Amino acid sequence: MKVNMNFCQQGDVLIEKFEGKLPEGLKRKTPTDKGLVIREGEVTGHAHRVEDCPDVEMYENDDGTIFIVAKKEFIVDHEEHKSHVIPAGIYISEPVREYDHLTEESKPVRD
Repeated sequence: MKVNMNFCQQGDVLIEKFEGKLPEGLKRKTPTDKGLVIREGEVTGHAHRVEDCPDVEMYENDDGTIFIVAKKEFIVDHEEHKSHVIPAGIYISEPVREYDHLTEESKPVRD
């Protein structure tokens, strides 16, 4: 699915267009055998990932926020979701939280 990008959601992962400078102190993520992993499922082991794209760099800060810097469009894949084609640009993906109205608490979404 080609995305006209301000934001894109694939399951429990939200990717948004990022305007501005990247924060200092980011750690560069390196590819695994699954590719460049944006988020990996704690339960299933499935991963939201960018595969085979040398024009994409990914960084992470201490709170788990991911920054994606892409010189060309790239594809975000996952075993249980449709793939998304994302245009070149800079993107941010923060951990998604869900709110439980009965307990009045928010918690990280677990895949």
